[in-house]
Amino acid sequence: MSSGSPPATYGNAASPAWVPPTEIEQALFDAKSREDWAAYFDTLALEPLYFEIQRDKADAYPDKSYSVLQRLTQ
Repeated sequence: MSSGSPPATYGNAASPAWVPPTEIEQALFDAKSREDWAAYFDTLALEPLYFEIQRDKADAYPDKSYSVLQRLTQ
C-alpha cells in the first residue's frame, strides 16, 4: 500500500466523458439519464440487437446457425 500522493489525474472532473459511439447508444444513454425507462426499453425493442457468439463455432460452420440462448439454459 502506497502512502504517496495520488496521480495528478485522480479525481479530475475535467477528464473526458464517455461518448456514445452510435445513435442507438446515445438514445439509450439519454433515456437512462432522464430515468425514462419506457423510452429506454422502446429503443431496445425497436433496434436490432447483436449477441456474442463463439468465434470457433461460427468459423467451423459458417453456413449453420445455432441458438445464442443455449448458453443461458445449460
